[in-house]
Amino acid sequence: MRLQRVLASLLKQSQYKGLIITNIAIISLLLTWLVLGGVYSLILERPLAKAVQAYRSEFPATAANETALELEALFKSNDSSFSDEVRTEISDYLEPLRSEETDKLIALPSSVENYLNVNSETLAKIRGVLKNLPHWQQDDINRYLDPMAAYPERSNLAVYNRLLLVAAIKNYSLNQPAGVVENLEAAWQLRKSLDAQPDFIARLVTILIANAQASVVRKFNGLPEDIRQKLLDVDDYPSLFAKSLGVENLIAANAIKRNYVIAGYDPESPNPSLFSPLLQLFRQPYSRLLAIDWWKTNEAFLTEILSQDFCSLDLEEYQQRFETSLADWNTLGIATASTGVWAGTGFDRLFKMMINWELTEKVLQVKELAAQTGSWPTSIPEIEFSTVCPSLRWNYQVSRDGSEMTISLLESTRPEWLEQNETDLPLIHRSKL
Repeated sequence: MRLQRVLASLLKQSQYKGLIITNIAIISLLLTWLVLGGVYSLILERPLAKAVQAYRSEFPATAANETALELEALFKSNDSSFSDEVRTEISDYLEPLRSEETDKLIALPSSVENYLNVNSETLAKIRGVLKNLPHWQQDDINRYLDPMAAYPERSNLAVYNRLLLVAAIKNYSLNQPAGVVENLEAAWQLRKSLDAQPDFIARLVTILIANAQASVVRKFNGLPEDIRQKLLDVDDYPSLFAKSLGVENLIAANAIKRNYVIAGYDPESPNPSLFSPLLQLFRQPYSRLLAIDWWKTNEAFLTEILSQDFCSLDLEEYQQRFETSLADWNTLGIATASTGVWAGTGFDRLFKMMINWELTEKVLQVKELAAQTGSWPTSIPEIEFSTVCPSLRWNYQVSRDGSEMTISLLESTRPEWLEQNETDLPLIHRSKL
């Protein structure tokens, strides 16, 4: 009652009347925005919430299985002998093999060979455990949606993949085909174990592992059909990649919604401004609208990319289109997109890996035919066609004396994004009888 009397008294004073009416109007508008804007943004956010639930259903929280636990224990017990020096030696040995265009395999460094000999029992245990597929601990999807949460550690799998590959090379040089297959089977299981993981880091490590395997496998002769087909099976990787990018999309949308990047507001700050929580409260509906616009635009582009011949896409044009497709008022989304965080991120690396395996498949196919007939076939039906990218073409040739065959990518069909750098596998391979 006292407040009402004071307001009534002030209203009688003309100098305060306009100010009070203005303030009441502003407060009314803010409250309207807070209520109606909040309700409206929550309604629009329903598809995003459904997407989170769909990922939770597909990737439920599960504990690591016995195989994964045994493997982690073996890795831990082996760390003391598997020194950084040996790991570096293995990487330095495999690196030049990546760029080698022939079947040439150089001798293993003495330190690596010595490690393989001394730790043969541990390696046998690792191969034995990997006869079953590891299932790594799977956290609830909300753990991945937290922009501040650390990703699960995956790099150790790439390290042990390289160890198994050099073990396979040693077996191959000693003409021990059973040992070659055992090591390749174990390496394939490591790669396969990442398929059930939803995070984008799992996809990138998968690409790293698969490229390392392709660089070695294409140099081998006489691989059994079963292990060849397992290693060559990369057809599901685009859909797995898209699912992980969908998770990344949700992570970005969640970060925008939580307003982590609003200047002057840090939800983790020990000494926030007195007005920061109030500012955050009124900006929350707007933050939700920013996140929804980002998520819907990204999902639309992701769907479009998956329906196209990726090799014919202009990624820079897609990047520009994506930025201009966001709402003009979504300045935060546009700023995020300009950093390269969009639906096309990493697809070039994925398709490079798949093209590497397509060349490897053709090399192994020709080697198998030559093993049956004792000579390189003069021609192979449809070997020039690509199933990865319909626009690509391969060129198969046999030397005049019939001693060497070459398979290479036809340069006129190479897309701009398929540029080669020092770490890429060559898109040509030569083999001699």
